Amino acid sequence: MDVKREERKRRTAFWISFFLPGFGQLYRGRVGSGLFFILVTYPSIYFFTKVYKGVSPAIISLIIGYFTLWFLNILDAIKGPVYQKPPCRRSCPADIDVAGYIELISEGKFDDALYLISKKAPFPGVLGYLCPAPCEKVCSRRRYDTPIHIKHLKRAAFTYGNLKFNPPAKERKKKIAIIGGGPAGLSAAHYLRQEGFKVVVYERENEPGGMMRYGVPDYRLPKEITQKEIQRLIDEGVKFRAGAEFGKDFDLESLSKEYDAVIFAIGEYSSRRLGVEGEDLPGVYTSLEFLFQVNRGENISVGQEVIVIGGGDVAIDSARVSLRLGAKNVKIISLEKTDLTSPERLPADDKEITEAKEEGIEFHGELGIKKITMKEGKFKVFTRKCVAVFDESGRFSPKFDDSVETPTFSGDTVIVAIGQGAEKELLKDLRGNNIYVIHGAPLVVEAIARGREIAKRITKSFDGPLRSFIKWLFEFEIQVKPRRLYRHPEKFSPVKIDQEKPEKRIKSFIVVDKEYSQEEARLEASRCLQCPFRYKV
Repeated sequence: MDVKREERKRRTAFWISFFLPGFGQLYRGRVGSGLFFILVTYPSIYFFTKVYKGVSPAIISLIIGYFTLWFLNILDAIKGPVYQKPPCRRSCPADIDVAGYIELISEGKFDDALYLISKKAPFPGVLGYLCPAPCEKVCSRRRYDTPIHIKHLKRAAFTYGNLKFNPPAKERKKKIAIIGGGPAGLSAAHYLRQEGFKVVVYERENEPGGMMRYGVPDYRLPKEITQKEIQRLIDEGVKFRAGAEFGKDFDLESLSKEYDAVIFAIGEYSSRRLGVEGEDLPGVYTSLEFLFQVNRGENISVGQEVIVIGGGDVAIDSARVSLRLGAKNVKIISLEKTDLTSPERLPADDKEITEAKEEGIEFHGELGIKKITMKEGKFKVFTRKCVAVFDESGRFSPKFDDSVETPTFSGDTVIVAIGQGAEKELLKDLRGNNIYVIHGAPLVVEAIARGREIAKRITKSFDGPLRSFIKWLFEFEIQVKPRRLYRHPEKFSPVKIDQEKPEKRIKSFIVVDKEYSQEEARLEASRCLQCPFRYKV
């Protein structure tokens, strides 16, 4: 299927059925639907001409019924049937048509697959590297063998497909300012730009990208991938003002005078604190401070021994980056248990934990931090026994038993990675019309979804009810129907994802997972059961 051609075909079908009910459906090859509207509409018109003797309640009812039928006909011509969303799509925070782009990959149509992803997420390449892939956890294929490598297929679409964002056909006079050049702000910028708004993104760092550029190490997401994705926004006309900090280089009053709407998309750039003695000592980093300095290219010496406090993905990123900066011994201390079958297990992704262990990182669980000291250039981290991470209601509320003897760790560098939050000082006192806030999201894919939704809200507010209704009328989902459906799914081994060996990858920031070839991507994609088009999977 050529996705763009299908979009044009649907719009043509709309206008055909606008004048000739039912024929738009025939034009799209939907014979059953077309015949239904033809057989109902035209005899209805003939019947109307025979019974019409002047205006009466009965005639008015017939007219209302006919126009209802005519409206349903043009709605059906462009929108078509609605299929139940498969589990993978229902679990996707960005509502990406997973089954659709996988089918296109299986056909070798990487350009179309990339375009289909971009309808809901403008950074398919970034997601191909970073997304935690909740879709894989619910993939129906797991009932027969193993889930499809959906994230890696998204990366294959980015690698082998071409995608370009063009400037909008019609420009609006309205101008939108976006504070924050992370995934949420950039997503809002893209979808607003596609609607014709003039968009300017303010970013305090020297380059836009936010967490995608500065908060993630290169072995997980190379910077050139982020840059390529952002370049598309530049090509479509999004303007950037880098090195501009809110409250210092500009303020809300100046923006409100220049722009018709202002979006605050500052993300979660505030690191949480331990609240213990010694965490402010020189050489004790927060995870974001550490990762941002590394990604800016600043020279950081971590020494031989590094202690990372925390059990999430960012903690593991900090530990693995430390290895790549020359550390020989890296330990992770967490409140949570290292047993991954426990309800109070490490919150980090299983894959990240496995790869960290392969690289020689040590995990020490069920430990809280009592205090941090420094003597003769060495840190000492004193711990306490954590007996529970959550309370009875499931809220985060650690409990400790200081009567239990626990180890003390020593190191050259300490990194605190216990979570992030929004910079609340920047968000207070935000009042006024057309001021929008995108709250920080822990995942890039969630941030993208929030940015898209804000763009939709702003567009509706400027369009008004009538224009919004007309645009809704022309909105539709592209249904990528599979060429072939198997009556009884059979076991089909997944295509293995090769990795760089641990001893090689810790010496540089090389990406751990290797690419699929085009043939491998098509073969893995062919394992998809195409759930939307099955009665039962």
